[in-house]
Amino acid sequence: MESSAVLLALATGAFAIGTTEFTPMGLLTVIANGVDVDIPAAGLLVSAYAMGVMVGAPVMTLLFSRFGKRNALMALMVLFTIGNLLSALAPSFTTLLLSRLVTSLNHGAFFGIGAVVAASGVPIATWLGLQLGWRLAFGATAALGLLTIAALWLTLPKGAPGTRPNVRSELKVLMARDVLIAMGTTVFGAGAMFTLYTYVTPLLEDMTNASPDFVTFALVLIGIGFTMGNSLGGKQADWSLEGATQLILAALALIMLVLPLAFQSHIGAAIALVIWGAASFANRATRANSGDASGAQSAGPGLICECRRLQPRQCSGRRLGRLCTQPRLGL
Repeated sequence: MESSAVLLALATGAFAIGTTEFTPMGLLTVIANGVDVDIPAAGLLVSAYAMGVMVGAPVMTLLFSRFGKRNALMALMVLFTIGNLLSALAPSFTTLLLSRLVTSLNHGAFFGIGAVVAASGVPIATWLGLQLGWRLAFGATAALGLLTIAALWLTLPKGAPGTRPNVRSELKVLMARDVLIAMGTTVFGAGAMFTLYTYVTPLLEDMTNASPDFVTFALVLIGIGFTMGNSLGGKQADWSLEGATQLILAALALIMLVLPLAFQSHIGAAIALVIWGAASFANRATRANSGDASGAQSAGPGLICECRRLQPRQCSGRRLGRLCTQPRLGL
């Protein structure tokens, strides 16, 4: 099977996962009204998804490491599709919250293709949700999951089963000082980005008096900023990883301080959101470039490779070298 077809199948899955990750952020007000909760409570949908990603990334990677790549990826997308269908049919906020948790479990093990491609579907999903209802947006995302399952089955070879990982040695690296620092930087940097993105719709509605059309347009502008930042972050990381991280985080902090003033007008909000999106994903790109657990990187071998890069004496050896050269779950 041609590699381009395989990449297209994987990109379809990444697109679907990224869309379901970001969609509630654009539809937060609509969803809050739909399940009769206030906006802060609706924001817990994003928190639940994040918790599922955090727990699911290492757990699902370890559980599915014994499967062939095709079977593992298809199983992950089945879980994704079920979660989105449950979200579309959820009769209450609690059910929706649990559905989002189920949906998120596959994220870390699958989503290593690139968040920029996935985030490009958010304005479409937001527009669809605003026009036809948020339930249909989740239903359409579930349909993408079914399409991905079919594409993976058709394009990926069956492959041989994997080997059972040594869970203790895989997770031991989490205690390394430099790995903890790298992960902490990732957590706080991503926290700054997602805190704003989660509530960008109600902020635009309250502070900028934005219409639904402008909210959709603003999300498009953020996506443009993401694309610019992904490229910029990669180039800056080639120059100096540590320097680029410090510079970009400082820029991200500065633009977030200015945002309340920029949100006083449509033009100011539009310009600020492009710059903020660029800074946010430039930070994400530099962290992904370092090989740590940022973005959607899986735990296990990825963390061991990070330890080996940062602490070669403590993390040397043939077995670790083999782990660093082994491809992870379809990523």
